[in-house]
Amino acid sequence: MLKNIIFDIGGIILEWGKKPIQKLLNKSDEEVNKISKIIYGDKRFKSCILGELSQTEYMKQLIGENPEYSDKINKILSEKYQEKVLPLIKENFEKIIELKNKGYKIYFLSNITDVSYNYLKNKLKILDLIDGGVYSFKEHTKKPEKEIFDILIKRYNLNKDETIFFDDSEKNVKVGNEYGIKSYVFESFEKINLLDL
Repeated sequence: MLKNIIFDIGGIILEWGKKPIQKLLNKSDEEVNKISKIIYGDKRFKSCILGELSQTEYMKQLIGENPEYSDKINKILSEKYQEKVLPLIKENFEKIIELKNKGYKIYFLSNITDVSYNYLKNKLKILDLIDGGVYSFKEHTKKPEKEIFDILIKRYNLNKDETIFFDDSEKNVKVGNEYGIKSYVFESFEKINLLDL
């Protein structure tokens, strides 16, 4: 019997990618691509995801190296603008709360930086509404490593056979299935409803 539902955050609960950044900066595709490459193409961003470098420190380093883009880097990486960079997909979060109200335990499993986590916790105040979560920057490991799945299962004493996982990344879903949790690529809550949750 299904008791636990694990959700990724980016692409399910928070919108992420080029579209919100373009809206925030109001710049051409070419310029948004260039700035995105500076920020997300740098291996130090992976260090932020793994909690080896704070996002604020990374932002300062990038601004020092790319002063001509300082304003844009600040807008994308500072805590102040997170709700524009990573807007809440409100209807999806409401569906998740509906599932919780039906009696399912809800967990998050996310590759996330300290700044994004603080935004979820302090600004959106949604982390207190769920049953638990495991976040890459705190654990110093990330999806698709099996270790991060293991941390979640053991920390909350979950039975894999009673657990389902949704992620927007095929490689993370593949590892979830290999680990022994029934895992699906998230497309929409309409598709989730077809699973008879």
